[in-house]
Amino acid sequence: MSAEKVKLLTIIGLVVILAIVARVLVSTTGGSNVEQISEEERYRIVSLMRKISYTDRLHFDFQVYIDGEREVTVSRHAWELLHPILSPHPFFYTDVVFVHNEDEAQNFPKNVIVAWPVTEGTWIQSIIAQMHREVNMTEAELSQRRWPRPVVTLEEFGLSYPLTVADLVDNWEQVMELRVALGLFHAAPDIE
Repeated sequence: MSAEKVKLLTIIGLVVILAIVARVLVSTTGGSNVEQISEEERYRIVSLMRKISYTDRLHFDFQVYIDGEREVTVSRHAWELLHPILSPHPFFYTDVVFVHNEDEAQNFPKNVIVAWPVTEGTWIQSIIAQMHREVNMTEAELSQRRWPRPVVTLEEFGLSYPLTVADLVDNWEQVMELRVALGLFHAAPDIE
């Protein structure tokens, strides 16, 4: 697949996600006056959704406070917390912060969702191994695929071999962009 096709598919993915975000914004404002939400609030909402989308695909665990009580949960539940129909207080959470483990999640404000990679078992290592396999593919190997893509290097994204669990936290935006380029993740909405 040519770089133009990859860009087109990325743009289509962005349009779909932005349509979903627009639908959420319309449903939270009663459907008739979207201007009630400031640009800053829209940016914040899209940023939260982008981070939750990333962590959902990588199956991070979360620390959230619900009715004042600390809960450790999976990312799918975090989507519900941000959803204006499913959550009684969808705009309570102001940020999603990534940390390396549950111990680092302590002492954050209650309105911050804290996420970390699950290191027990082999899931996170299999995600990293999958990215290594994809990056190591040659142009000839990629051309044999049903949905070919261009050769991608870690360096294009400011990353280096080998990827680590720490990269998934410390360099999450670069890892997300890498996963999009590798076809392992649908593009997240652009918030710039």
